[in-house]
Amino acid sequence: MKVTIGENTYTKITSLVFSPQTDLTGNKLPINNVQVQIHTIDNIDIGVYLYLYDDLDRLWAKYWITYAEHHDKETLTIRASSVLTILERRILDPVMYNNEPIANVIETIFDRALDEYTLDSAFDGITVSGFCPEQSARNRLQMVTLVIGAYVKSYFSDKIQILPIDDTPVLIPREDTYWKPKITYSDYVTRVRAFAYSFTPGTPSATDQWVTDGTTTYIVSKHAVSFANPDAPAAAPVHEITVDNLMLINDDNIDDVLTHLSTYYFGRTTVEADVINNGEYLPGERVQVYADNNIIAEGFIEGAAFTFGTQAKSRLSITPVELINAGNLIVTHVYHPDGLEDIEIILGTKEYTLPVPYPYEIENPFHDETWGYERYIFRPETDTITGTVQEGQNEVEVEYLQALRFCDGDLEIVSVDDLSITDGVVAII
Repeated sequence: MKVTIGENTYTKITSLVFSPQTDLTGNKLPINNVQVQIHTIDNIDIGVYLYLYDDLDRLWAKYWITYAEHHDKETLTIRASSVLTILERRILDPVMYNNEPIANVIETIFDRALDEYTLDSAFDGITVSGFCPEQSARNRLQMVTLVIGAYVKSYFSDKIQILPIDDTPVLIPREDTYWKPKITYSDYVTRVRAFAYSFTPGTPSATDQWVTDGTTTYIVSKHAVSFANPDAPAAAPVHEITVDNLMLINDDNIDDVLTHLSTYYFGRTTVEADVINNGEYLPGERVQVYADNNIIAEGFIEGAAFTFGTQAKSRLSITPVELINAGNLIVTHVYHPDGLEDIEIILGTKEYTLPVPYPYEIENPFHDETWGYERYIFRPETDTITGTVQEGQNEVEVEYLQALRFCDGDLEIVSVDDLSITDGVVAII
């Protein structure tokens, strides 16, 4: 890992701490940080950007330096935060939105930092209606991302990215997972509740709730809508999550908001898993991780605490998790010699443990075998195998053909998919 500040790149770094988080419930909007010690006599000012790269020059973070002090003459301690720390310091006036395009709302939130964010095209045409009080730009971003079903990614990019939540899971290979992930269970959330708001311009009475954007006064009406957890046992203690005073929720979007919240709050299982992670698995993404021999945990990464060595490793906090049964897929590569069809030679066996049901496509390799003084290359009859894993044991057999035979310095071409000769050079496919 290395750090670039201004025109200088520093490779002598230690005590690197990087643990990005995100929140898909809209309950908070984490400000992510980097802390690092740089072995240098340079003095570095606060208020400039720090860029964290790996050895392949991939950007991990672009953060605003908030602290830079020498621990001793040759050791500089630096702390840097995402651009969200700037939004935390900006206070926005109250505003009433009426079908305001989300792109305009986000532009106002970022104001002078317009080049520091991207809004995914999935939100083209989305509008926002309702009231926002005087608040920090960070809090307003938190509110609007909840009502449009977005999350904020402030890592592995030079921009703050406002992204849709993607339900498509990525399977983390078993060989990249340290054994054994920790599974914990929280109390059941029995119900999620939110209030839908509407506003009428006018003069409020003593008993009315009202708001003002500084120009117009609005009388506030609201009513509650709730979703019960169908999986909570009848004897489970009452535990309700209520979203109140979020006045961007209205009759048009409250069902979507509650559906979104119930997805996360009704799940009560969390998994912590240590995995090899060179930036492939990031907070906000849905993943599948091997939790036990035949159990796979599927859920969203909430946080990734990285440690650095030859490869980066991270402790993933995954929630809410659904535990999925896994099936075993056994692929056997076989060869039947010509004229000896009753003889079956097993060239190799591959075993996979995959979630059920899991559509797979696996490439069949060539086999290189030496028997006595002869060397053989075998090719599969099909390039790939496809199917869907079911519970229990799934067995697939792949037929192989002899392609080449090498003996006593002579190469015999037995069978190929294609062959061409150009200027005396033989190309075999």
